[in-house]
Amino acid sequence: MIRRPPRSTLSSSSAASDVYKRQEYGTVSSMAHDAGEYGNEELSYFDMDTDQLVRPSDLLIGDHAGHNFKHIHSDFTPLQRRVMNKVLLANKKADKVAATRDGLDGLGQASADIAADGQRKITETMRTLHEELARVEEELRSSLARAVAANNAAIEPSVALCDSILCDLEEGVQLAKGYLSQPDPDSKPLSVVQSIEVGINEIVETDVRTDIKLRSVQGIDTSAVMHRLAALKVQFEQVSTGGTADALKKPAPAYERLHALSVRRRVEDVNLPEPAGTPFSSFPQSPPHTAGMGQSHR
Repeated sequence: MIRRPPRSTLSSSSAASDVYKRQEYGTVSSMAHDAGEYGNEELSYFDMDTDQLVRPSDLLIGDHAGHNFKHIHSDFTPLQRRVMNKVLLANKKADKVAATRDGLDGLGQASADIAADGQRKITETMRTLHEELARVEEELRSSLARAVAANNAAIEPSVALCDSILCDLEEGVQLAKGYLSQPDPDSKPLSVVQSIEVGINEIVETDVRTDIKLRSVQGIDTSAVMHRLAALKVQFEQVSTGGTADALKKPAPAYERLHALSVRRRVEDVNLPEPAGTPFSSFPQSPPHTAGMGQSHR
């Protein structure tokens, strides 16, 4: 929530007055003595265009020349100086958040790189699995071919015996019919006729083995493989980014009121005319005794 300034008091030594002064001059005094190229020159002006504290030397030269300036002591009331401190604090926070945003953009690119690397690893893994499956398929088909060859080898003797029996029967029938076609049955020796009879009897009594056991494919056991495939998962690891672990918080009611004030200000500014001031128009005029040389402020 937005803190209200303490009530004014006539006693400069009171606790409320001390708190008020610390809030009023805390940010300004911490930034006003930023010694650098300009020595001990104080940051005594507030650039309304860039929201920065500047030195008097920056009013006419450098990047701030031609901007709208306010003297932090002459142009601002104590309450305005406190609000100015909030502006400086907000800008500092904005710079920090912008830097954080840039860092998050870098993390977004790192996440995209992680995704690309993960896709590559998955593709390599699937290629390896396909190669292994192709090898397993070849082995399975080879095993089936060996079983079929064994089945054919078990059938082949019976097939060969059938062919031999058919050939012998045909030959025996031809011999028997030759004897039957003789005009004189006694023209053939008895031993020849008996040989035909015995041969046909032996062929007829020959049995062909048909109780052949064949090896058939009942199925392929994939339980072990499917179990391993089901356990195939992508392994992740946490990569530290070195950032803050603070969780995002819901905006405070003070932030919501500030946002409402900002919206109201935009609505009110729609019908306001453009400011007619010129740079340096808000500067305090030099008193007569300075002869236009300005006045010093501590």
